[in-house]
Amino acid sequence: EIRFWASYAEGDSWICDDSGSCGGASADPAVVMGDLNADSTISDSIFDPIGMWMLKRGRYQKHMPDSRTPTKDKKGRFMRADATTIEGFRLDYLLPTPGLIARRGAVLRGQVDLPEGHAGGDTLLFNSSDHFPVWTDFEIV
Repeated sequence: EIRFWASYAEGDSWICDDSGSCGGASADPAVVMGDLNADSTISDSIFDPIGMWMLKRGRYQKHMPDSRTPTKDKKGRFMRADATTIEGFRLDYLLPTPGLIARRGAVLRGQVDLPEGHAGGDTLLFNSSDHFPVWTDFEIV
């Protein structure tokens, strides 16, 4: 999946859509977002695939929202600020292309991580997934 998105962003000719158009993405600003299952620090991902395929080629920018809510993982250890799962891994990404600037964002684990002006309740419960929501506001430049 990571290799696919790298090829898509680079416009590789082997990628064709349903209408038969080949060549991947346009040069317009875009964001690859979602669960890429590749924590380069503590999981079983090998050779930092996000860095190798997505960041080092220059088509995507490194963007790492984090949480200001101290949270323990399933084993009772405090997670890194950028961890996006209850296991303490960073698996969820928002990777912008050049032409976008990240203005603010967070891994949403508590009230303090909500966007300014959000009218959230007293508690935040994320028991529908083992992943925390990740949000970012981007500006097109």
